[in-house]
Amino acid sequence: MTDELLRVEALSIVGETDAGAVPVVQELALAVGAGETVGLVGESGSGKTVLARAILGLVDPPLRRTAGRIVFGGQDLATFDEEGLRRLRGRDIALTTPEPRKHLNPLMTVGAQIANVVMAHSDASRARAMERTVELLRDVGIPDPALRVAAYPHELSGGMCQRVIIAMALAHRTRLLIADEPTAGLDVTISRQILDQIDELVRQHGTSLLLVSRDLGVVAHYCRRIAVMYAGRIVEVAEVEAFFDGPAHPYSRQLLRAATAARDAARGAARATRLLPPAPSGCAYASRCPIVEDACRAAVPELSAAAPDRLARCRRSAALLAGEIAA
Repeated sequence: MTDELLRVEALSIVGETDAGAVPVVQELALAVGAGETVGLVGESGSGKTVLARAILGLVDPPLRRTAGRIVFGGQDLATFDEEGLRRLRGRDIALTTPEPRKHLNPLMTVGAQIANVVMAHSDASRARAMERTVELLRDVGIPDPALRVAAYPHELSGGMCQRVIIAMALAHRTRLLIADEPTAGLDVTISRQILDQIDELVRQHGTSLLLVSRDLGVVAHYCRRIAVMYAGRIVEVAEVEAFFDGPAHPYSRQLLRAATAARDAARGAARATRLLPPAPSGCAYASRCPIVEDACRAAVPELSAAAPDRLARCRRSAALLAGEIAA
């Protein structure tokens, strides 16, 4: 991997409920290199969005961080106060989210909102900030940007609103862009345009990208490495080409089969809409795994080397990769 920009170590987050604390993210480890593109995949409820927000220090009740470190650019973000995190957000780390209209102020023009982001981390005047806003809108492919700065969010399509969010995220040549389902709810053509735009901009600026998605095809096309998340844990990390040649974890294989069969994909997308409760002990995937052994239920497996440059949270991953067993 290239020089490390982000490292998440043993991160654990719980959700407080009337019945007590429920694990949402469990002992999670993940790294992103400088200028690297990493895809984070997993079904709905696996904890992907919680992780994305945690990197920015946006863990709010009823969620609570209980353990772990998030190191960015060599600095432990736990040592930052709220003001320090606020300076970091938008300048060094930026987040795009699904449903962009929910994150745009309906009472302000999109130009004013982008200009505010520009001025928040620079000494630019309002006039210069508006000039920069027009440049950003042009960069993300919005036609007639000088006119669009006066538009309100409701006057723009969903795809245009997502481009506005991307413009805001990249206003300061961000070092790390976290794109959380950036094309959710958009049609295939617009989705491809937006993903191409993100890809072009991060390559142009040398920005690291953590692309959060449920779409393995998107990750295969735009990312160099892939991390698979299940029930709050990373269960596999691999180079994209190696992953698609043969995943090292049974859950990853299930995801890949679903991605290559429309019927299975539709069924898989509807299957899990909230965090699956972890097993009482052992591997959280044990109840669904076709190659489970008694030892799998006894203790949580470590995320360990399954092959060169391959990590998997499975006791049988080496045998799976060698073709000695099938899942």
